[in-house]
Amino acid sequence: MNAQPYTPALARPRRVMVLGLAALSTGFASVEMHRLLAAHGTTVPELFVLGLFALCFAWIALSFWSGVAGFIQLMSNQRVPGLRWPTEEEAGKPLTRRTAVVMPVYNEDPASVFAHVQATYESIAATGQLDAFDFYVLSDSTRAESWVAEELAWSELCRRVGG
Repeated sequence: MNAQPYTPALARPRRVMVLGLAALSTGFASVEMHRLLAAHGTTVPELFVLGLFALCFAWIALSFWSGVAGFIQLMSNQRVPGLRWPTEEEAGKPLTRRTAVVMPVYNEDPASVFAHVQATYESIAATGQLDAFDFYVLSDSTRAESWVAEELAWSELCRRVGG
């Protein structure tokens, strides 16, 4: 299957559909909420609540309709314009950009955290593209014993994988 080159015009109909459906859903829900709140007259706090409701509902509606559009795209077996799988030749070439793999930690069990980091490291290494990745552990741990355990676990992981 030959992929069309991506242009903003190819994405416009889908974006208009998703944004339009989200706006219609939000408008309908906001009108219904206003009817509910205005049963005995509308006050300033109720208008504030209505505004917050509309904002939150719009966020949820946009996520919902984006998901529906993605599901329809998936079920139609068509690729999104501009997105494609690499060819065999492209897949065999080394990656040209660097990627950071970041693991945030906050007072967690270091053995579990670093087992996950090691599994990620090994799965990337199996692709032969490890040189294009940098690994970082960002610790916000507040307990001193956690800091020490994380440092020791990091050191042990580096020793095990030769990193």
